[in-house]
Amino acid sequence: MVFTLNKSSWMPLKVASVVNPTELDLDKVLNLARQNLGRTVELPFGTGKGYILTAITPPDPSGMSRVSYVEWTLIDAEHSHLPPLWSHRTTDLAVLLGMIHLEISKSSSAALPTQPAVGASLMTTQEMPPGGFMQPPMQPAMPQAMQTLQPPMPQNGGGMADMGNAASGTYATFGVNLSGELEDIDLFGVLQSVSICKMTGRLEIVEGMRQIEVFFEDGTPIHATKEDALLVEGASVQKGYDVVLESLMWRKGKFAFASKIQAKERTVSKRMDALLVEAAALRDMKQELENRGFDEEAVLFKTNPNMSESEFESLVRAGGVPADLQAQKTIYSQLKHSERMHDFLSRIPMPMSIWMPALFNMSMQNIIATKSRGSQPVFQSTGSIDFSIIDAAYHEILRPETDMLSYPLFLFFAQREHKRSARTRTGYSVVIFDVKQNGLLPQGKHLRRVVRAFNLCRGELDLVGHFQTLEFGLILPFSNGEKALGLCRNLVKTLAELPADEEEGDPPLEPQEPEAPLKLSFGIVSVPEDSTDLAKGILLAQSNRQSKPHGRYFEA
Repeated sequence: MVFTLNKSSWMPLKVASVVNPTELDLDKVLNLARQNLGRTVELPFGTGKGYILTAITPPDPSGMSRVSYVEWTLIDAEHSHLPPLWSHRTTDLAVLLGMIHLEISKSSSAALPTQPAVGASLMTTQEMPPGGFMQPPMQPAMPQAMQTLQPPMPQNGGGMADMGNAASGTYATFGVNLSGELEDIDLFGVLQSVSICKMTGRLEIVEGMRQIEVFFEDGTPIHATKEDALLVEGASVQKGYDVVLESLMWRKGKFAFASKIQAKERTVSKRMDALLVEAAALRDMKQELENRGFDEEAVLFKTNPNMSESEFESLVRAGGVPADLQAQKTIYSQLKHSERMHDFLSRIPMPMSIWMPALFNMSMQNIIATKSRGSQPVFQSTGSIDFSIIDAAYHEILRPETDMLSYPLFLFFAQREHKRSARTRTGYSVVIFDVKQNGLLPQGKHLRRVVRAFNLCRGELDLVGHFQTLEFGLILPFSNGEKALGLCRNLVKTLAELPADEEEGDPPLEPQEPEAPLKLSFGIVSVPEDSTDLAKGILLAQSNRQSKPHGRYFEA
């Protein structure tokens, strides 16, 4: 038996080492990463062993050569065996340069004493200005749950924007980094602290596979982005004012503020006080909706589907909440029966500042209602349930000659897994593989033997089926690329150790020449790590199996 699955053996492209990287250096690395999809580009920098900055652009399996995101990773060269210092997806080189300078600043002042904060983990870095003295930090009044440090005024009349201008290559003499859990600290308090201290930098909020970044100048938000790793590519990045509003609705996740990081884009123009007032109103609406049963999983329906437009307008205008009339009409007319709001917004995206007041107003007027889970009738169970019929039904849908799902059923379960993954924000992997014996597809009994080996090492939710005509596939829920690779290796090992079983009804075996070994080759793709689109992901796994030079794994 031959196992021909290997990780990519591509050597990284190396760029000439520099002491202090500039935006031009990063632009060179970015262009190389875009020209060499799937291949790592390295930029060593610093003095001594220093750092290594890597960039990689994943390939587009559609073959359209569309530029995708670039993932940057910063590695401490002296401790390269340890996890990287950070990884970040961006094409904004000013932000990236600020993150690099922040890391250098933290490293150069690591031996200096720090002052702890209350309620949030706080790290401070302070450097001695040339020819001057270190100034003691000022501590302003702010919420008791979280206290931070007031950066000192820069010398020579410089402002906070000058101090944090990482894009121009200048270094701040003082930085404040705070982090914490949203379950412990309300994000309202974090934003108020940033505003009170007139801080400049980036606030990152992460919950599951969603990420929001808000950039500030002198305590005022100027740019915000939201990425959701499990949405369709090209539609996953949102920008602007509504992103900041949505961040204030999150109740779980982690936040971290890093000073001295600036963005060139400006997508937010409203003042912080106006933003917080509007967010507070939306939060109250959200709380009231949830109290009435309108959460993300609530099933919505129209109380009067035959209502005329004039009747509808009369009712919504009688509501006590100002809401966009056209948005209310859109939601009412396009909402499917027994549809969740989460699914509706996936079909017809709307900013939270528009759809939440609209839904709130229609719910208060009883135009749209929800089926309360607590109001469902409760029946007393009697007798018992025979779960053995599940196995019998499952075997009925398998192809008898291989004991695998048919190709259409394989796609059906892959589609369901993709939707489950997007809803729960947890990943999965797809493996496309083939089995050959003397270069040809083996008989059915050999394929059934592969399935038996798979059943011995698979997870409880894993599935195997046919893919197209001569290939096969695995669906592995909750598995990333490394776990999928480990299962493939275990499958080959188990198959090699599996004794040859006689088929039912076969005559006793007589001594004969040993059969040629089975050869398996695999292609693996992980969602959302390698792709966020179901069709592209499966085709990428097939491409990896066929030894294409692109992709996370491919055949040697």
